[in-house]
Amino acid sequence: MRICPSCGKHVEDGVLYCPEDGTRLSSVADFAPNSTPSTTGLRLLNTVLGSYRLLKILGEGGMGRVYLAEHTRLGRRVALKTLRSEYASNPSAVRRFFREARAVNQIRHENIVEITDFIEQEGGENYYIMELLEGVNLAEVLSAEGALPQDRILRIGLQIASALASVHEAGIVHRDLKSENIFLVERSGQKDFAKLFDFGVAKLYQPTVDPAVWKTQAGAILGTPEYMSPEQASGKEVDYRSDIYSFGIILFEMVTGQKPFKGKSFGEMVIKHLTVRPPRPSRMKDLPRPVDPALEELVLACLEKDPVKRPPSMRAVETRLLMLRGQAQADAPTLVPRPARRAKAWLATGLLLVLVLAGVGGWAALRPGEEAAQPAGPAAVEVSFDSAPPGAQVFAEGAVQPLGRTPFRASFDRAERRARFEFVLEGYQRAREEVGLGSSSRLLVTLAKLEPPPEPEEPPLVPPEVERPVKDPKKPPVKTGPGKTEKPDKPDDKGPDKPEDLGATIDPFE
Repeated sequence: MRICPSCGKHVEDGVLYCPEDGTRLSSVADFAPNSTPSTTGLRLLNTVLGSYRLLKILGEGGMGRVYLAEHTRLGRRVALKTLRSEYASNPSAVRRFFREARAVNQIRHENIVEITDFIEQEGGENYYIMELLEGVNLAEVLSAEGALPQDRILRIGLQIASALASVHEAGIVHRDLKSENIFLVERSGQKDFAKLFDFGVAKLYQPTVDPAVWKTQAGAILGTPEYMSPEQASGKEVDYRSDIYSFGIILFEMVTGQKPFKGKSFGEMVIKHLTVRPPRPSRMKDLPRPVDPALEELVLACLEKDPVKRPPSMRAVETRLLMLRGQAQADAPTLVPRPARRAKAWLATGLLLVLVLAGVGGWAALRPGEEAAQPAGPAAVEVSFDSAPPGAQVFAEGAVQPLGRTPFRASFDRAERRARFEFVLEGYQRAREEVGLGSSSRLLVTLAKLEPPPEPEEPPLVPPEVERPVKDPKKPPVKTGPGKTEKPDKPDDKGPDKPEDLGATIDPFE
């Protein structure tokens, strides 16, 4: 059953938009218990919150509502997310609500929704402002179209993998990754530009903590059952590898148009995540096209029950997707112009007769020993530039202006030489690679992340220097009697003026 967030109308599953007002429908499961738009969110419509007038409910989740809002003076439209009133008095819920805003602002990745402001009022409304996205979420695309072509899977998957890798490197685990939380828009003529959002149950960590020990509290089950990792579904400690499992389910959906597990209850879903191996995507029924074996192996690797057996990081997943895209481009058929058909014999004979009658010996145009010129080959070659992570600027050797930002393609004059290029991306070490320009080719560079500079070491604790007495070499020993020599007076060992023993070790704590 689905529900309209604007008018509260209930509609059967399979319908995407409200038949009354055209609003995109939400799942009934997304609403808090005993809560519907008609009794809660609707009361705020057409009211002013801060500097924004609330025009329409765009969606509701377990903790908050998202409104279409308009700035009362500037007229700029945004998405405004509020915390549900039933959670506003809960300090823990308020902290979790604003965790999303802080998490997103830490990362600043183009494939993550931008949050521009957030307002926390003790005892009042708590909300933050997001960029307004106009498009459709991935779940709706899969519901309408089913399995996607591989080039589209790789295009969307690479963007999400890159965003998640940056999320994890910032010390954050999303914990509610699902196709509904991936929005596809058109930007600068690029279709399927992906935006990752809804970090409402994200867990923040210290960026300096080793990712291998990132954890969240045991026993806390947060997220969506169909996308939960086994450790998350069973309430165990969760780290960034849980997101890799959820990403594997999204890849499975894009490849097959179906989820790997289905269940009628939360308990049934938990059991399947814990004990049932996912089916091979290539063996699912009614597939519209064959499944690439390499892509299938990546999907199954992400869905391993044991987190240790999954890919070591989202950056590693991104690299494998880049390799798949490069292989697909290399395997794509190249269109070669067909040679012109031979002229018919009678036409050739006729032309020869015309030449003879005109007194022109066409065959004599070539001097003895000369050969006919060979047709010239293509004058240009194409080089595909790619990097992991993407977005690196590429410079030709000695150039000031970049050729472009990865991934992209560029054409060069064919030449029997090698050209050198430099890849530059903020936060990563520069990389230099060269490629021959005798034929079309592809450059894929994996960039190494810059290590933070080491903190200066504190100088070692040095005890204060003690003034040492200088022996007087001219002072002779004193004789006191026959055969006896008395040494100079030695100060009392326990006296305050005791000089330091030159051969002793200084104890700074004495």
